[in-house]
Amino acid sequence: MAKNPDQPPLRCHTSRDRPSPRCRSCLIWIGLTVAAVLGCGVVHRPATTGLPDRHKVSANQLVVQSDIRLPKTHPLIQDLETLRGDIARTLNLPLQKQPVTVYLFADEV
Repeated sequence: MAKNPDQPPLRCHTSRDRPSPRCRSCLIWIGLTVAAVLGCGVVHRPATTGLPDRHKVSANQLVVQSDIRLPKTHPLIQDLETLRGDIARTLNLPLQKQPVTVYLFADEV
């Protein structure tokens, strides 16, 4: 686009006191964009922890993976096996053969 020498250059202010509405709108959008970019850089997301895989215990179809060592005779594992049977009986369903994996996370501070 060729510039017209008779037309004055585009100025942001129509007077010394107030910016033009067009200029004010541009400044607002620029300010919001800068704030959004800076705001996104400040947000810290917590690090995601992976599934525990340090220790593994199998009991029937139950597979327990945890951050802490559990013996196969631990009451928690026995309770989970009992719960599995209770649910199958209550819902009148046959016990399934597929393994059920349970992930136990260590307490985090």
